[in-house]
Amino acid sequence: MPRLFTTIDTSTPINVLASAKYRRSFAYTFTKDRMPVVITQVIDTLCRSKIEIAEKYREGSSEELKEIIGMLSKLKTDVQTNKALVPLSDSAKDAVRWNQFMAEQKEKRGDRDLTWFDCPFMFADCYFYRRIAEFFEASKTLSTYDPYLKQKDDALKGSMESIKSLSKYCNKITKNIPQMSDEELKEETMNLFQVCMWGNECDLAMAIEGVGHKSTNAIKQVISKKEQVICNDLECICLYLRDTKAGQEPDKKIEIDIIMDNAGYELFSDFCLADWLLSSSQVDRVTFHVKNMPWFVSDTNSHDILWVLSAFEVSDSEDILELLARWKSNFSSGKWKVKDDETYWTLPFSYHEMPSEDAELYNQLSSSSLLIFKGDLNYRKLLGDINWKFSTPFGSALKNFTPAPLVALRAVKTEILVGVDSEVVMENNTKDPLWMIKGTHGVIQFHIP
Repeated sequence: MPRLFTTIDTSTPINVLASAKYRRSFAYTFTKDRMPVVITQVIDTLCRSKIEIAEKYREGSSEELKEIIGMLSKLKTDVQTNKALVPLSDSAKDAVRWNQFMAEQKEKRGDRDLTWFDCPFMFADCYFYRRIAEFFEASKTLSTYDPYLKQKDDALKGSMESIKSLSKYCNKITKNIPQMSDEELKEETMNLFQVCMWGNECDLAMAIEGVGHKSTNAIKQVISKKEQVICNDLECICLYLRDTKAGQEPDKKIEIDIIMDNAGYELFSDFCLADWLLSSSQVDRVTFHVKNMPWFVSDTNSHDILWVLSAFEVSDSEDILELLARWKSNFSSGKWKVKDDETYWTLPFSYHEMPSEDAELYNQLSSSSLLIFKGDLNYRKLLGDINWKFSTPFGSALKNFTPAPLVALRAVKTEILVGVDSEVVMENNTKDPLWMIKGTHGVIQFHIP
């Protein structure tokens, strides 16, 4: 029987945490409709691949596969019937903090259980993917299996024409750097930031009609969708990069960090931006922060980076191979590095809680010249997953999360949004009531502490 709980027929109130209890919210739609679909897709992948999995993972994997499918089916039923969220039982190092947090929340609620439709959506959203990860983590034979890899692989293959086109463009402008004026360098920097932002359209966790990379020419997309960037701080970002370079001390490196979102085309566009900033001498080093487990279907983990680079090695495109050689050199020289052991990115906490929850990570980020946060989940965590007034200044909504100057690059796919005039929101609502969940509009927002 469904757990007795009445959802509320309203949108999320202003200044309130997102929750699936509000029926006219993205949180409700995702919990009710999308979560069961994500599980169904994973089960379908496992059933279709059972012979291949048995051959690769050997003895015992077939039995464990059946057990995992059973656990996934139960999880789907639990979501649909609003069951209580249960503690994690695997041995991963983050499980203790997850369970502590659940106990703390239950105590605050007068010993009332957290349920799928009656708890902060950020917790339920992250808990959903953490439970799926738990099923594989706890197995003896399938602990390294990525249940979303097939979907990511299909999405990458579907983006190859876009990747070839952008590779050609990036190689061309990189070769022209010595002849470029300061204004031309700035123009290309702005182009690549926008390409990187629109790369965030590709989000397999959403899979809503209208979401996904379609343009085969990224620069034409930047030009054609200029008016759909509803907050654009690129002038300030470029000025900051210029001033940082001008004030650089001889023995100090300009290091930036990209907190990544999706694999596939978006990962490729992130690398293109990082490559441009390095090649044009605007930065000296780039650190890519990725998830430490399969996450939100298409979020990047370290295996995804190796997988994408390996896919490019067999490309028939000279432009892709040229880019790949440069990127491999960046990694081997230490100018690029990947951080894949940070648990905070997959915990259910907002970023203003980082100083108390993970002071070490916060201090590491504080040494960065610029933090670039990609995508919707990072944006929601930056804003505490609160339904702020749209006109709230971006810096105010960060709630003192100010380790370093930071940028948010995001194609809008949830109604958590700040730094935008209410008139712009109303005008877009008139044109398309669903625009805030389709990824058709973007924001490029900047804050200096």
